[in-house]
This record gives sequence, structure tokens and C-alpha cells, in this order.
Amino acid sequence: MRSASSSTTNVLRRRSPFIPTIPCPDCGRLVSRSVSGTAEHDGWVYYKCKKHGHGCKFWHWELEYVGYIVENDVLVGDSAVDAIGWAEDRREALELIKAENEAMGEGPAARVQRQHDQKMHEVVKNSQALLDAVKKVQLLLMIIACILSVMLAMTVMKKE
Repeated sequence: MRSASSSTTNVLRRRSPFIPTIPCPDCGRLVSRSVSGTAEHDGWVYYKCKKHGHGCKFWHWELEYVGYIVENDVLVGDSAVDAIGWAEDRREALELIKAENEAMGEGPAARVQRQHDQKMHEVVKNSQALLDAVKKVQLLLMIIACILSVMLAMTVMKKE
């Protein structure tokens, strides 16, 4: 049985169905897709008018945006069903991750610190492997130098 974390990660990595961007119904400019980086909704996708905050109010979380474009017949049939199912699964996965992080007492800052620590651990591990390889090369060079010295000495002795 898979853990909740691995299954939510799989949902988030799964390829999304085609979710078209539309002209803003309020001003006509093209709607854009963005990803939230806020502590409250880290990783959540939203769609907004490029003029949002500058006279236009069109802004929706991904699930609500999908609902909007389905209601307005932009997505129909199997495409609509796939997009709604995918957006619901994604929302559920993101909420589960948030709840797990809160249960562990890990907010966004702690999560970033943990990820940084994991990367630093890998850098140290890789550095140690590189240092070990350099030591082996140094040892090989010393052996080669010794062999060459012996060969040179033997050549000099043969000449005498």
C-alpha cells in the first residue's frame, strides 16, 4: 500500500489534461496561468486576466476556472470530464500535502529549510565522493611515477 505522500506526489506529477486559456470575459485580454507561492496555497494553480488588479477582476483557482470554462462550453465532452477530474484530484492532493505539513509542524519556511538541508547533504556526499576519487588518482600517479623511476633506473643500469 502506498503512503498518502507518494500517492499525492504521483497526482501532482501526472500530466494535466489540456486546459485552454481564454480571452478575459471582462476586458478581452488573454487569461494567464500562474502558480501560487503563498504559505496558504503553496503550489496551487490559478488563472487570471493579465490586467487583474489594474481594472479587471477575472481571477480563479484552477478548479473554479475549469468549472467556468466548462459552464461556458469552452471544454465539452470527455475533455471537460478529464479536466474536472484532474483539477479535483490536484486540489485534493495539494490540500492533503498542506494538512500533512501542518500536522508535522512544518510551514513553508521549515519546508524550504528541509529541502535546502537535503540538497546540502547531497552536495557534501558528492564532494566526499569526488575527494575520494581525487585521492585514488593521486595514488595511481604515485604508483606510475615509481614504476617510471624503476624503469629509468633499469635503463641507466643497462647502459653502464
